[in-house]
Amino acid sequence: MNKLVPELSIPRNWIVDANGVLKTERIGFGSGDDKWVDEMIAAMEKARGPAADR
Repeated sequence: MNKLVPELSIPRNWIVDANGVLKTERIGFGSGDDKWVDEMIAAMEKARGPAADR
C-alpha cells in the first residue's frame, strides 16, 4: 500500500481509464471554488476517450 499511496490524504480522487490506468489524481479540497467540478468532469471525459472506444 505504501508504494502505491505513500501519504494518505482526504479527499483523494483517482480517475482511471477503461484499461485500469491511472489518468488523474487530485489530492485535497483545492481552492474551494466551483471550478473543481468542471475540471473533474473534463478529466473524466478525457480518460473515457473517444466514443468509438466504448
